[in-house]
Amino acid sequence: MYTSDAWGLTLTLPESWAEYGAFQEGEDGSVLFYCAALGPEAGGIAQVSFQDEPAEETTGRATLLGTREGCYVYSYGYQAPLPDLQQAPEAVREQYDTLYDAFRDGLILTFTDTTGG
Repeated sequence: MYTSDAWGLTLTLPESWAEYGAFQEGEDGSVLFYCAALGPEAGGIAQVSFQDEPAEETTGRATLLGTREGCYVYSYGYQAPLPDLQQAPEAVREQYDTLYDAFRDGLILTFTDTTGG
């Protein structure tokens, strides 16, 4: 689970994330979710960003996860660099695939207050 008090929201992830996943906050306020066994450089699953205005457009792997007045939550889906993922042990590749599917299909965004960011 990831909570942002500044934006008044929580991102709840499936149980597999507690076991295999990790996240890292960026200097720009975004959050990188990644496979812990591959690390943040090679194991990125998605980057979530929080904005106070809607994006002009979303393209490619960018997805609007949810919104409320003054807070727009976007996800940009990564895929691990193929050589790193292909060279990883099978158990790590399975962890990555599990996390990727769980993030895409099981992420729950909950707004916890109405103050905005």
